[in-house]
Amino acid sequence: MPDQTPRHVADIVPGETVTMFLALRGKQLREHEGKPFLRFEFADRTGRIMAVTSDNMDAFWNAADQNDVVKVRGVVGTWNGKKTLRIQQMRRAKPGEFEAGDFLPRYEGDTDALWKELVAQAESVTDPPLRSVLGYLVDSEEMRGRFLQAPAGKLWHHTYLGGLAEHTANVAALVDSACKRYPLADRNLAIAGGLLHDIGKIDAFDVSTTIEYGDAGRLVSHIVLGERIVAEWCRCVPELPAGHADKLCHIVLAHELSGDQRSPIPPMTLEAAIVAAANQLDATAGAFARILTRERETGQAWSAWVNTLERHVFLK
Repeated sequence: MPDQTPRHVADIVPGETVTMFLALRGKQLREHEGKPFLRFEFADRTGRIMAVTSDNMDAFWNAADQNDVVKVRGVVGTWNGKKTLRIQQMRRAKPGEFEAGDFLPRYEGDTDALWKELVAQAESVTDPPLRSVLGYLVDSEEMRGRFLQAPAGKLWHHTYLGGLAEHTANVAALVDSACKRYPLADRNLAIAGGLLHDIGKIDAFDVSTTIEYGDAGRLVSHIVLGERIVAEWCRCVPELPAGHADKLCHIVLAHELSGDQRSPIPPMTLEAAIVAAANQLDATAGAFARILTRERETGQAWSAWVNTLERHVFLK
């Protein structure tokens, strides 16, 4: 008898017949040896899985649209070392049958401890006006909720709920270490910049069963959204010298050294250079860690081609 209990991608094993609630990430009509078939990509919070069928193609194609949640029954198999699903039945899920949070991965650590780490970094800033600016982040319960829920990216690094807070904590820790090595840096300014460099990401993404850039994220970018937020917080602290406000906003504007949302200006202060380097390091290391975690289960020595890196990644 097939298993009627809804399952997660990470839990299923080849040979099983399973019932699953999955988010439809994409669908394609393809051809093999002159015969058409449908290829679907599904996901939940534990991972992604490819599914294929050459049966009932019209019905399955019209069953759901991209980003819909579907209820699927099928047989688990493997292809190139990865789990696949051969679809037997599929329909759009009904309201109340699923929770939206089931389809996005989350930060796996202790979010309370993570927030305490961010607060501790903010409290280590000894310049009172800069600490007041940081208060709009770490002393606000509303901001705490938004920050701990936000992802840091869509496809590249820290692409899960809570990813922004983890990435920010990592960047702040790297900045703290760098300032000990480069004493000419204004640590207060650098730490504040490290904590606020990606603040625009709280407004850049639309998060439902998927992580997508919202209109503002695409049209304006998280960089400019972040500079707007930081500039407004600086204006709310009249005792903050104008030069400090400009330097802090510069860190936000100059922190992305690469990628499709690259900064409009390069780092032009030591503090901005440190934050940009810390951001680049944590984003790249986080992306490598994601690739290693995902691809090592294939048992291969090398990953599939990674478009963003323009290279394979060695897995052994």
